[in-house]
Amino acid sequence: MAAKSDIWNACTAVGSGVRWETGHPMTSSRPNEVWHLDTAVVHTLDNRKGYVQLLMDNFSHKIIACRTSDSISGLSTAAVLQKGYDSLQCTPVQKIDLIVDGGPENNNSAVKMLLESIPLKKLIAGVDVTYSNSLIEAVNKILKYRYLFRGPIPDLEHLATAVMKAIEEYNNRPHWALWGLTPNQGHAGTVFDKEAYRERIRSAGIERRRINHRSCPPCVAM
Repeated sequence: MAAKSDIWNACTAVGSGVRWETGHPMTSSRPNEVWHLDTAVVHTLDNRKGYVQLLMDNFSHKIIACRTSDSISGLSTAAVLQKGYDSLQCTPVQKIDLIVDGGPENNNSAVKMLLESIPLKKLIAGVDVTYSNSLIEAVNKILKYRYLFRGPIPDLEHLATAVMKAIEEYNNRPHWALWGLTPNQGHAGTVFDKEAYRERIRSAGIERRRINHRSCPPCVAM
């Protein structure tokens, strides 16, 4: 097992200011420092398989680009990455670390050619870096079980529509890891107000206890 100093040196050599500890996913210090790419597979009622490719920002947890189709390849991955890069308001100061798995859709000539033209540095989880891609894998599960699996999905057209609606809701829903900010707010650079968030939680707890006490029926003497 490598010493902790060796692991830290390896992470520093990657070129980012991310923080990593053994057994935990990486965390970044600002938006567009680290991105994650992963694919969710969804079966539709017409017996077809839909591939939902998601590109997510590590810092804000925002899903910044997606693609839904009946196939997956290097071209589809390149299209998602290009879409995410085109959505940026300005050119990054340094290359964005892109964490992917070892699938062929992420490691091919089409993706390699694209990365020669835009400032992304591809890193394969568990190979080029020690940490996993678990952050976006967790978001994949959220999208499927909180949104997509609410009801049957007839076909790929309905799946694509459901995915876009799910992402819109997810990106605008307060996130516990962002101290109550939404992923959209975190990605836009809104500053966390931890004290205000704690006060909101405290006030909500007080109000919940007040409502529960008011609705509780009177105790009956035994």
